[in-house]
Amino acid sequence: MTNLDPDTLPLIEQPDPYMSPFELKRLTGFTHRTKQQDWLKDGNWPFEVSGDGRILVLREYRDKRMSGAKEEPITAFGARRHNFAALG
Repeated sequence: MTNLDPDTLPLIEQPDPYMSPFELKRLTGFTHRTKQQDWLKDGNWPFEVSGDGRILVLREYRDKRMSGAKEEPITAFGARRHNFAALG
């Protein structure tokens, strides 16, 4: 049996799920973060701001929204809204 010690396993880098600053500029048309946030708010785009001030918009949400898909929006952290009505 193989020992799966996390300290000895190689790190597998995952792609960043959030849009890059370049992608945000391309989407919003603005370079400055405050203008980007205003544009996102005006368009009802879900986003969060990280501790270092980075604007977090999921690429998955952008792709779905830009394709015209009609799905309930997800938050920047990927959690969908709870449907408590389904409980009974």
